[in-house]
Amino acid sequence: MKRGDVLIRLGSHEVGSVEDLMYALNAAKPGETVTAVVLRDGKEVKLQVTYQESKRR
Repeated sequence: MKRGDVLIRLGSHEVGSVEDLMYALNAAKPGETVTAVVLRDGKEVKLQVTYQESKRR
């Protein structure tokens, strides 16, 4: 992702709010690769992303 990208889909989850994003992240499994869709300069761009384990404790 680049600065200014707006995340609209993460895997099978639509992202329209912070709550949507948190739900998608909580449903993710470390090592899983999904397609993220972002709006970049008014166009949809698909990116492959791989979830990692959280470093937070």
